[in-house]
Amino acid sequence: MNLFQSFEGLHAAVDMRLSAINRACETGKMDIVESKLQGILKKFILLVQAVDHPWQLDDGSIQRVGDEYFLEVVISFQKVLSKITRYPKVALHCHPILITCGSSLKSVVKFLFRIGYDPLSLIKNTVGVDKRLFGGIGVTFAAA
Repeated sequence: MNLFQSFEGLHAAVDMRLSAINRACETGKMDIVESKLQGILKKFILLVQAVDHPWQLDDGSIQRVGDEYFLEVVISFQKVLSKITRYPKVALHCHPILITCGSSLKSVVKFLFRIGYDPLSLIKNTVGVDKRLFGGIGVTFAAA
């Protein structure tokens, strides 16, 4: 699986599970939320494996990875975080998985800096990205 496919796979996994997560949060079915998050986490792990590969990307591909693929993942995963954090019991129950997803996202941020892309600048200039939500799972989008 190539880098772009890994980003697309994660984005699709989040989008595919979002409505089930929303319903499960609203009805207090923490086991369903946890199960859906496990599916998302598997895709995060695949993406981390992909970014650990020594990719040789041209400037256009680097820009595309950040501006398109990374941003899509951030925006879609923010929807999950936003919903879960509105339900304190669900958030507490799912916190370990969310922290692991956050750790994976931090690995992706490090990769972006390594290839010469500044994700923090992107996030600062993107309307609607809630850095506070991501901070709750340990993601700052800054170089570590």
